[in-house]
Amino acid sequence: MRMNRVGFVITTPTFGGPHNQALRLYKPLKELGWEVKVITTDMPGNGASRLGEKGVPVRKIPLHRLRRGFPKKLTSLVHVALDIPRLVRVFKEEKFDVIQFAGVQNLHVAIAARQVGLPVVSQLLSTYAPKAMRILFSPIVSLVSDAIMAVGSTVAQAHPGINIRGQSVILFFPPVDACELGCILEKRETMRTRLGLSQESVVVVTLGNFVPQKAHDILVEAAALVASKIPNAHFYILGSYAEEHRRYYENEVVAKAKNMGLLDKGVIRFIEVGAQAYEYLSIGDIFVLSSIAEGIPTAMLEAMAMGMPVVSTAVGSIPEVLKTAKAGLIVPPKDPAKIAEQIMLLIEDQELRISYSYNARAFILENVDVKRCAEIHARAYELALSRRRKHY
Repeated sequence: MRMNRVGFVITTPTFGGPHNQALRLYKPLKELGWEVKVITTDMPGNGASRLGEKGVPVRKIPLHRLRRGFPKKLTSLVHVALDIPRLVRVFKEEKFDVIQFAGVQNLHVAIAARQVGLPVVSQLLSTYAPKAMRILFSPIVSLVSDAIMAVGSTVAQAHPGINIRGQSVILFFPPVDACELGCILEKRETMRTRLGLSQESVVVVTLGNFVPQKAHDILVEAAALVASKIPNAHFYILGSYAEEHRRYYENEVVAKAKNMGLLDKGVIRFIEVGAQAYEYLSIGDIFVLSSIAEGIPTAMLEAMAMGMPVVSTAVGSIPEVLKTAKAGLIVPPKDPAKIAEQIMLLIEDQELRISYSYNARAFILENVDVKRCAEIHARAYELALSRRRKHY
């Protein structure tokens, strides 16, 4: 029996949420009769290599996305227009049955799929696209999509007109393997000792690419406020550089931490974790997010699976998760004082921290699972196929 083939199109070069989704779902989807192949950009980044190392089929091609800022928008508009015939050719060569892509700013992927007559599954993974772009493009994405998926109802609602054709938006959690993360927790004390952390050290961690969206400059300011009151607090900012943002990050984030004396004092450490992300994540007592835009970050769910309470900005679908789970505290974006205040509350209130820790892991065990996520994706693919067949 022939396997159904899914073209999983990822326009970003640095390993992130879409790459993790492809990696985690590759085997369970194959067991359900769906074979995934990732089509991604040939720009510099670690996304394709990390997928390839784990056995996920990848094809790199010249592939672009719409960018912020007027000059970049004009240039990227030309690039994405030229991408459409290239994608059409690739989709034909690969003999895909369904095309999946994420982000309304990547509308050109759906247009290429439509030219080949392929069903389209569009995903809404964050609120990062500018509001004007979401207002303009969401109805168009609805018109060219056969199934729509979103991480949380808040993210779906942030895309007005996304179900203009009357489609139901399929909600899902990013795939997280709680059992694997539980096993990695056994290495926690070894990792902490290796990093020179004592039993008295309180470790606040975050995990995400080193990009402006994460607002790590705000987190640096919050760390300074916490350290001034709680000397045994340590902040570990874990992730990977996106080459296009390296200069920004070194000049605006790392330099700020250095100028404030936080690096020399050991208050903050920036670590490129690569494939050891989970081992480093396990050292944390509290997980923090200072982002200005998100969906439901996989890293947050992974931290919750490890029993970490969360302090996060009120962006994307994060508030609906944390309020339902009763596993963390919400703060306004771009407010280092509020972030510091809530981190210190969790450090000083052990009873609250333990309660949130228990609730966090319980929520993940009850609601978030790789197999369940794969089944939801498979249903979305079937729905897209059936709608396309009716159309023809």
